[in-house]
Amino acid sequence: MDLSDLPPSPSPGLVNLVVEIPAGSRNKYEYFSSAGIMALDRVLHSSVRYPFDYGFIPNTLAEDGAPLDAMVVMEEPTFAGCLIQARPIGVLDMHDSGAYDGKLLCVPTADPRQREINTIKQIAQNLLEDVAEFFRTYKSLEGRVIVIDGWRDYDAVDELLKKEFDSFRVIKKPHPIMLEYNLNFIPYQHNDLDIWRNSLSGGISYHDTETNLIIHGGIDDIWYD
Repeated sequence: MDLSDLPPSPSPGLVNLVVEIPAGSRNKYEYFSSAGIMALDRVLHSSVRYPFDYGFIPNTLAEDGAPLDAMVVMEEPTFAGCLIQARPIGVLDMHDSGAYDGKLLCVPTADPRQREINTIKQIAQNLLEDVAEFFRTYKSLEGRVIVIDGWRDYDAVDELLKKEFDSFRVIKKPHPIMLEYNLNFIPYQHNDLDIWRNSLSGGISYHDTETNLIIHGGIDDIWYD
């Protein structure tokens, strides 16, 4: 499952959302990009379960180095790897260990019963509080410092999407780099990025001075701090 050509937004007001975790699950699946499959990352410590189908907006980059997270309100759970065209209606602002980790809340365009839902004001307040409490509970039990900043309505979504999409595009362009370790590095060209390969381990590491990301990995499997 190659998502590299999938746009974050197929048209104004809509997003492409890839489901990782169906509603009601305690299993946390994550998309393993180098293999193109979903992998089981961990099982939640607590008895709480994901309140909505949960996944990400492809080809975006949030502050935590991962794609922008998103949830979608479904009458029935879908499955890991399901692609849903959805309409964002709000965002849950939160910080995880100091990094912004916002979550979009969306409704699917394929469900005619939700066609008139355009704002989080149409979602029951106690349900929104349950969603915030879910993230606070499970992340806190994993020893992470969580700050829930609250919900914002649909009018905050466009700016957030643009920011995360622009961040993703930045790492796809050539940039000045700075060595992160004083080891034996060899210049290497791959995918139009000037990087340095560590000849001792076969891995790579560089500092993207525009995004301030430290990028590590193998030649075909790069991840970000």
